[in-house]
Amino acid sequence: MGIFASFSKGFNAGKERAENQSYRRNDLLDCPVELVEPSVGNVVEFKVTEKKEFYAQTYMRQIITYAKCLERLGEAKWEIKGQNVRIVFQNEENARITRRNWKK
Repeated sequence: MGIFASFSKGFNAGKERAENQSYRRNDLLDCPVELVEPSVGNVVEFKVTEKKEFYAQTYMRQIITYAKCLERLGEAKWEIKGQNVRIVFQNEENARITRRNWKK
């Protein structure tokens, strides 16, 4: 869990900083990647909603890179279904942390 705790702490700090800067600029753009609901138990599924193909491919590659890193660490398995990337974590706690971070 150590790697996820440190990732979560850094991720949250960066996200708060980005949100504060975004609100100051009044930049309220929609996120081009959504958490598919219901993502429950040890499953987390992301959907790329970007309409422009070039950007959609970029976002998809980023999510896939994240999933590959988790797989190399032995923390998860993953699969692609259309514009969705489904990550199945080894334990529910890491999936819960990922969902919580994504929803913030």
